Amino acid sequence: MRSPDRFIYVTSQNVPGECYRDLGTVKFDEPFADATVDEDNTASAQRLRAEALKSYPNDADAVINVHKEQNDAGTAVTVIGEAVELQNHETVTCAMRGVPAVLDHSAALAAGGIAGAALLGSASSSVQGAETGAALGATGVAKYQLSDAQREVQVQQADIKRQLDDQQRQINQLLAERSRLHECQQEEVALSDCKLDETSTNQGDSPKSNDRAWNGSDYELEKQIQEQQVYIGQLKDQVSDLRREMGSY
Repeated sequence: MRSPDRFIYVTSQNVPGECYRDLGTVKFDEPFADATVDEDNTASAQRLRAEALKSYPNDADAVINVHKEQNDAGTAVTVIGEAVELQNHETVTCAMRGVPAVLDHSAALAAGGIAGAALLGSASSSVQGAETGAALGATGVAKYQLSDAQREVQVQQADIKRQLDDQQRQINQLLAERSRLHECQQEEVALSDCKLDETSTNQGDSPKSNDRAWNGSDYELEKQIQEQQVYIGQLKDQVSDLRREMGSY
């Protein structure tokens, strides 16, 4: 039995770099007004997580390809996603998902080969020159595509790690604010005299002091971003509740 409290990754796209097994569709209906209020899809993601755990308690790891469909009357919205289970080994199904990308890559290499053949072959006017040109053209395109893809991956990973660092600093600030509010509440100090500005300033003095070495696959890092964002939402609610309670007396 897997933990019923595990975090379910939710995305409108696919699971980055992971092999998975399709489980089935999960969905729910909500009034159009509720869908409009949920601009960042936080509430709908939480409901999809609950639906996935309810339908596939021992298997669901993620909900992918999430999208919304509005009814003809425009009064309700159906949020739909596909529940999947991550696999720790490559399968035929996983391999087939990558076939279109492989074909596109092969076509690009072929185009590079043809270009190389045209350039070198025309210069030497020989079959051997054309073959050599094709090989050089294909190799050149392959190297270009590889280096370009590597740069893109590095940029994406750097952006993900920056998001994680920013979230961690925000979490530390909210934890400090919550702790200070608890102290003021116990000491019956009014909200206006709680000196929350000092807490915020102290947390922001050394923004790099909380940076961590984030490691893991793209999926694991993106999942952690979602988990931390949910935690940030919970902390904000707790801080807001404390402020409201203290502001009432």
